[in-house]
Amino acid sequence: MVKKLALSALLVVLLAAVAIAASGYRVEEARCTGCGDCDRICPVDAIEIVDGKSRIDPDKCIACGFCQVVCRYDAIR
Repeated sequence: MVKKLALSALLVVLLAAVAIAASGYRVEEARCTGCGDCDRICPVDAIEIVDGKSRIDPDKCIACGFCQVVCRYDAIR
């Protein structure tokens, strides 16, 4: 019974992680300064600076999270 419960909990966590990754990231424009840190770190070139703000291409984004980690302005969610 304990094994079944643990497996169920693990499945819920895995499904939640997949759902979060599938949603990708977005830029909160009010916080973005256009510094380009996220653009430089993105491994798939999914980010570009347009009109002084970062833009994430959802079709290219693999939701690795590097951009969010490097953003010192907390503009990527």
